[in-house]
Amino acid sequence: MAKLNSDELIQMIQDSGAVSLSDLKKLSLKDLEKVLDALRFWCVYSDGDKKKIKKNK
Repeated sequence: MAKLNSDELIQMIQDSGAVSLSDLKKLSLKDLEKVLDALRFWCVYSDGDKKKIKKNK
């Protein structure tokens, strides 16, 4: 199973607007927290527009 990092997964979400549970499973706990924070921000402040998801730096 190939490892992903949070930036790669956020880019995948920006491109497709979806994420699979198997992709989330490939993340470390720290990267998972970053992705979930980005999704939480996106849902609350960006009104669901996938172009407004910001990358964590």
